[in-house]
Amino acid sequence: MRILLTGGSSDIGREFAIHRFNEGDEVFLTASNNKSLQSNKDYFKKKNISINHILFNFSSPEESTESIQDIFNSGGLDALILNAWSRNNILKRFHNENFLETKEYLEKNLFGNMWLIHTVLPHMVENKFGRIIFISSISTEIGTGRYAKYIIGKSALEGLVKNLAVDYGKYNILSNTIKLGLFKTSRTENFWKDETYQP
Repeated sequence: MRILLTGGSSDIGREFAIHRFNEGDEVFLTASNNKSLQSNKDYFKKKNISINHILFNFSSPEESTESIQDIFNSGGLDALILNAWSRNNILKRFHNENFLETKEYLEKNLFGNMWLIHTVLPHMVENKFGRIIFISSISTEIGTGRYAKYIIGKSALEGLVKNLAVDYGKYNILSNTIKLGLFKTSRTENFWKDETYQP
């Protein structure tokens, strides 16, 4: 399969890419800026793994139209794995969040992902085949303290994915959400070093 995977600079994104490569898939991995792009290239080169790299800025997704179109022109796209999400390093209770910053955070993450889904769907409908997988979080089920804006965005996309499953299943486009728990990655270090989150 030909897979577009977002969030390639994260530990989990890189592991997804390696796994799919080992399964024989052709992987297109996004990075949000040139620094991340080069970091990804260096990382996979050391592992002798062939991954395609593209720039995709979630804050201005329309700027990436040409890069996404190149994937379609070069052989199409079978699957979209939505793994990218902005870091939320400064945790606050919702009433302490700056409302405009929260709005900007949601526009970047929520609408960036929506744009990407909206862009790939017509091609999947035409091909009568597609797989859309959204990497969410168990936090949308159980709640996580001082993580309100993260949960707002993830929950909204979960709802969209359910809608996609209903509307596009007849085109052989399957849509699913995977809710991850707490993995030991660099992004979750603040949590797994906290005794509160230990088993």
